[in-house]
Amino acid sequence: MSSMEGKKSECSDNSFTGVMTLTKMRTSLAAATEFFNLSLEEKITLLSDNVHNPVRDKMGNYAEAVQALQKQLMEVIVETLGLNFGTLHNEIEEGSQVMAINCYPACPEPDLTLEWLRAIASGQEQELALCSIVEGAFIVQLGDQIQVMSNGKYKSVVHQVTLSAEKKRLSIASLHSLPLNKKIGPAPELVDEQHPASYKEFSFRDFLDYISSNNNADGRFIDSIKKSA
Repeated sequence: MSSMEGKKSECSDNSFTGVMTLTKMRTSLAAATEFFNLSLEEKITLLSDNVHNPVRDKMGNYAEAVQALQKQLMEVIVETLGLNFGTLHNEIEEGSQVMAINCYPACPEPDLTLEWLRAIASGQEQELALCSIVEGAFIVQLGDQIQVMSNGKYKSVVHQVTLSAEKKRLSIASLHSLPLNKKIGPAPELVDEQHPASYKEFSFRDFLDYISSNNNADGRFIDSIKKSA
């Protein structure tokens, strides 16, 4: 199997792959740990709209590195679909990036989380795939924009952190998209009589509006924009 075929198989079968990180990851994890170890009063003093906040400076360096990696991955993904990356280059350059840093305290009954996840996956007729923690690596997941652009060839996945009974966990998530109001639909090159467009156009703003006004019980956003057969 060629390198490109291998990347295509990973995208279509698993929707995530392990990618080795830069050394900036440890700096960002240390900054996150330092922040969550502060008292509530100390955290409040760091709340600011100033992006040059000391904690955010360290995260900013990491965010820039992840953004650069995302652009490289997007180029590969677009190429595996047989599309011209040049037509998306400017939109990817002008796209948005949102980072969220979460702290999960030790949980006395972490298995309850897995049972809940299995119930959700079963109800949506999906399989639950557990990802082992690998030091120095992180998970890359495809989102709804890629599923729609690929006309369903590649799948987006739902992510949920599992908990530990012994120690707290930190999660640094970086969400990337095309510009906020840019509408995206199935790529014309991937639509024909045998493969009609399976999804309506949507923007990242549409996605944010949906998740802010719905919960898990209402179903996934991707299902709300599927076209009827």
